[in-house]
Amino acid sequence: MSKDHNAQACVNNCDQCPALCCRYISVEIDTPVGDDDAADHIRWFLAHSVNVFFEDNGWYILVSNPCQYLNVNNRCSIYETRMNICRNFSNDNCEFLSKWEPDLLFKTVEEWDRYWAEQRNATERRGA
Repeated sequence: MSKDHNAQACVNNCDQCPALCCRYISVEIDTPVGDDDAADHIRWFLAHSVNVFFEDNGWYILVSNPCQYLNVNNRCSIYETRMNICRNFSNDNCEFLSKWEPDLLFKTVEEWDRYWAEQRNATERRGA
């Protein structure tokens, strides 16, 4: 499906959409590779029920928290005065039409600890 077709399909399906893009925020964070402090920050995020994911060469936190302006019909109650980040959001990757899957997703400290131990072991085997 082309991006233009996908974007148009999303616009046409907004009435059925559960406002997926309005139910979380994600923010890029420091890359933890080789950085124990950044890795510890990730553990802290996860301990506070904040998911962490890696996608397109970047690390992000994902906070599940719906927008306070989302109404019961899954519409923006301040649409005409909504924030610029909402105005500038592109339908190119509409989550309603395609299943979003990051390259890596961590939901628990234990998942992260296993991954981080594997990364450290791989680095040690390479002699770095």
